[in-house]
Amino acid sequence: MFVINIYKNKIKQSISRLAICCMASLGVLIHMSFIQHSLKLSTTKLFIENQGLKFQTRIFADDLTAAIEEIVKKTCRLDKESFSEEEINLMKKYFTKNFVIKLNGVQTVVNIVSIRTDFSTPDTPVVVFEGQIGKSISSKNMPKIQIKNTLIFEVAPEQKNIVNMQGYAPLLFENEEDMGFKAITF
Repeated sequence: MFVINIYKNKIKQSISRLAICCMASLGVLIHMSFIQHSLKLSTTKLFIENQGLKFQTRIFADDLTAAIEEIVKKTCRLDKESFSEEEINLMKKYFTKNFVIKLNGVQTVVNIVSIRTDFSTPDTPVVVFEGQIGKSISSKNMPKIQIKNTLIFEVAPEQKNIVNMQGYAPLLFENEEDMGFKAITF
């Protein structure tokens, strides 16, 4: 019995070491995928704050640059600290064309309050859009929310866009498959 317990402990230690190695390897792979930027993804968080539906969307700067350059047919650079008025207008126009929200079946205004670049991962800067959607709402009287998110689809066939609202199932938009509206289920 004593010998079996020794082997059980050694097996537990080996499994524990293996799990740590796997997690470390996964962390390195994730970090490397960001460095090489093979991941084509945008994320949007929706949340209720001060009687309004707010959002924060994060898009890799190089992907957003490619999408806007495809439309305007001229070179621009969005992986920087500040933007010109023309760049801000181009980004707002692009964003509101490709990120559309309906509340109770009626398309609503997506008001972009700020656009900034996040350099927390220097090799892959991210452009962050923040704003408010439509009129005032409350968590007690939630409207039916429908979303269309085709950001970056025109330049990246492998692009995926995730929209998440705390407490509800996230929505996944995949290029060439999800060009229409999806609803957040309450």
